[in-house]
Amino acid sequence: MTIENKTNNLIKITNGDGGLFKVLGQTQDGNKLIWRTPYKWKKYNVVETPIYRYRTKWVNATSATTDTFGGYTSYSLDTKTGKFSVSGSFVSINEPGVTRYKTSSGYTVLKRWDGRTNVADKGYVDKATAEKYQSGTDILKGTYVCEVISSKLDYPQNGRHTDGYWYEIIT
Repeated sequence: MTIENKTNNLIKITNGDGGLFKVLGQTQDGNKLIWRTPYKWKKYNVVETPIYRYRTKWVNATSATTDTFGGYTSYSLDTKTGKFSVSGSFVSINEPGVTRYKTSSGYTVLKRWDGRTNVADKGYVDKATAEKYQSGTDILKGTYVCEVISSKLDYPQNGRHTDGYWYEIIT
């Protein structure tokens, strides 16, 4: 332990937690009697907000059909907005064995031409939509509840405790 400073009978001692100790008196042999001043926290409610993302959901392919559209060789889905975009090379109709994509309905539907048949005008058309799902939960500090006092470090310094409340240490 290292005594850092003394004022008004309070001693700040470095002992791993940096707490304040009050001098209560002195023993006959000159040792100080000290007491740890209590820790104080602000206690808050917790706000839990669901996090939603989107993923591609394909509808089963239709049977072989005549080539119906040109499109691009790849696509991506913005997992936050649920909007599809196409990229890569543009491929026109009647190119066998080439899978291509195009968007419709304001970028919320993706159509895929799958030229698996390797026949110039035959393939499979299927479509995908962006399926919304909950990917997690944001846990944030909510409204102030009260002040909590303890002689031990019973609560987190800044975070959620197992009792469901959020705590911020004051001293």
